[in-house]
Amino acid sequence: MEKFSLQRLLNPRSIAVVGASDRPESRGFFVWQSISKSRNGRAVWPVNPKYRYIGNDLCYARVDELPGAPDLAVVTLRSDLIADTLEALARKGTLAVVVAPEEEHLFVEGELSHRIHKIVRRTGLRVIGPDSIGLMCPPSGLNASYWPDTPRTGGIALVTQSALIATALLDDLADVRTGFSGVINTGADIDLSISDWIEHFADDARTRVLAVQIEGLRRPRAFYSALSYAASRKPVVILRSGSNAGLSADRLSCHRFGTHAGRGIVFDALVRRAGAQCVSDFRQFASAVAALASCPVPFLRGDAEKSSRVAVLSNGTGFALMAAEAAERHGMHLSGLANSTIHELQRAFPSPQLPVNPVVVGAAASAERLSKTLDIVLKDPSVEGALVTVAPGPSTPVDPTFRLLAQTARTTTKPVILSWASERISHAVRVQLAHAPEARIAAVRSPTAAVGAMAALFREARLKHDKRRVPVLQTPRLAEEALARVRSVLQAPVDEERIALTSEETQHLCEHANLVATHERPEPDRPILRLELNRDDVLGAYVRASLGGEFGAVCTDEIAALPPLSLDEALRCVRAIRVGRLLSDAEALGAALALARLAELGERIPALVEIVLEHAAGGEPKAYFCRSARISTTDLAAASGGPHLAVCPPPVEYETLAGGTPEETYRLRTLVENDFPALKDFVASLSDQSFFLRFHNSARLSDERVAALCRLDYERETAVLVEAVDRKDETVRRIAAVGRWGRTKTPGDAEFGVVVHDRDQRRGLARLVMGELEARAARAGLSTLTGYVLRGNDAMDGLMRALGYASQTSAGEDTVTWVKSVGPHP
Repeated sequence: MEKFSLQRLLNPRSIAVVGASDRPESRGFFVWQSISKSRNGRAVWPVNPKYRYIGNDLCYARVDELPGAPDLAVVTLRSDLIADTLEALARKGTLAVVVAPEEEHLFVEGELSHRIHKIVRRTGLRVIGPDSIGLMCPPSGLNASYWPDTPRTGGIALVTQSALIATALLDDLADVRTGFSGVINTGADIDLSISDWIEHFADDARTRVLAVQIEGLRRPRAFYSALSYAASRKPVVILRSGSNAGLSADRLSCHRFGTHAGRGIVFDALVRRAGAQCVSDFRQFASAVAALASCPVPFLRGDAEKSSRVAVLSNGTGFALMAAEAAERHGMHLSGLANSTIHELQRAFPSPQLPVNPVVVGAAASAERLSKTLDIVLKDPSVEGALVTVAPGPSTPVDPTFRLLAQTARTTTKPVILSWASERISHAVRVQLAHAPEARIAAVRSPTAAVGAMAALFREARLKHDKRRVPVLQTPRLAEEALARVRSVLQAPVDEERIALTSEETQHLCEHANLVATHERPEPDRPILRLELNRDDVLGAYVRASLGGEFGAVCTDEIAALPPLSLDEALRCVRAIRVGRLLSDAEALGAALALARLAELGERIPALVEIVLEHAAGGEPKAYFCRSARISTTDLAAASGGPHLAVCPPPVEYETLAGGTPEETYRLRTLVENDFPALKDFVASLSDQSFFLRFHNSARLSDERVAALCRLDYERETAVLVEAVDRKDETVRRIAAVGRWGRTKTPGDAEFGVVVHDRDQRRGLARLVMGELEARAARAGLSTLTGYVLRGNDAMDGLMRALGYASQTSAGEDTVTWVKSVGPHP
């Protein structure tokens, strides 16, 4: 759906409630009451043939009688009346409909579901639900939902498939210092999906954090693309429960969404790769969302894996120990205080005992002492965040203790989480915190919940750090000849309709895939690293590293990743599990190479659905025993775009171009992460003029920025390069030109950019690159390409005119906007 239309849904000019009622026990009653109280100048029209008036509002018998086309309609009728009502609303010109059936009935399959799909495709009407309680937009005052109270305005965008998860979080955060930019319950996701709303709120300036609850996915690739896009802009927290519940989760997911639940470890891998957080507990979800909406994300110094250094401050030893233990359990470190901090605390509050972390000020400490201690601790360079737990006592009254703590937290850029240990004082605490509304702190009811909130902040900091990583290792890829040999091994079982490979076939497969296989099984009583390629019912191919053998039978230690997989990420996966940390550097690198190769096989040969390798810690670094291999009876060749993958892979086709010099020719292909070193050299060697004309800035790109240009979501963007190749030995000498496009906020449009190296200019490379970009844009279903060219770049202006682009510019602008319609590619 178009983003401007989504925004219009959140601030509609007119709303119709079909099934509005004055019966207090009906859903139509609650929805009508919510909408009536949030009119804000909107036209609201009840529709129900049983009434002439509902309250003071004229009630219409049929949709056809409405005085205009509503921007938004909420349907609260029986399920058997919904399809005909949607048809009537579509004829009226309604933009979108929230389907909230009167009865509690979940439906996905069957005739009614198919009718809704047909109506959507034929009319363009957009549907939220069914089984949705509606949507709310506090900034515009909209409450088109079953929930009676509109939450306060704030920075949380809440998108859920479960109605009661949405209302539970609204209730839980009602008294906290946070509010909402939007609340959307997508229900059964028949049309407008959770991905559409994630992408919308990613671009919403009011939204600080996205809170998302997931039960089932029908379009995982669209979900990943939207999630990755959102996580690159703001924190995203996913609540996903039940994916490890086996058949119970599958039954519920199939009943409501018509799809399996999928494996939890694979979904976690998808979310981690996108750069978001995933939790399975509601309390963790609420705490994480509150912290990310209120607190700054900590700045990690040095090694991100060894960071997460916090200080615990309390007026009681027992609560301090509880918080410290929970912090260590969440991977945070209570490092010792700096000498300067110790001396400052001693000067402020002389004591025969030296201050330590956790800092216990004592039950008799005053509010001023707590506040002063926090101020001193926050200035410690080794402290990246502070957890403050206050137990009620005669010396620490709520007023002014929490007000002073909040005012102290206002002076720092480090996160501060406040918690208390008495429900009786909860309301008074929040009243005091209201005196410092600009303080970037989170207030959480219990010490353990406060620790979970702080852990979420550090997870977000590590995710941002990981996004900025520069590639270190080159990921080896199999040549087409090797892939052909692997496919030849699989042809016999495909022809014979076997799914299991023989030991001889398995050995040949490993040899052709450059996997060193051994016939000796690892001894089961030794730590065994198990690497496998497998297939998830929802997210497709994935790889997993885990503890095998007898130890693996009693101790779960595993991590999954999705192809395409870089060697750097494969090595991090191996080191993330305990058995991987036992390996030598050579063994770990060998395991990472094997894991990356399994991911490549799963990416490029869809028929391979399982390969299991085992390696005994301390053995030959690259020797693996292949325990099993299975295939499906599908085509051995990978389909274009990798439909069996949740993450869109890069196209691998090459095209040799005409031109060049007597010594070298040009070849065009897709830009991939392995090109980081060459792209870095290319950008660094551009002349100041060429760099400025392309990037509209004279500040050179950092390694992190160049690395980001190499990591593409090929579902929403593409990049190609032209490399200069030696005519004799076909070695690649350098990158000669680069072009890319990425989708913009305007539906069907993408922004492009092209740069040609100075030594390769005036050879027609920009024209060739633009032709490839246009062809890929048409294949991706785009309608227009837009580029911004600096004034004075006469060569690019001339190329734009020659290629049929139209200029759209205004006087006084530094750039000329060039736009071209691109047709579908044959």
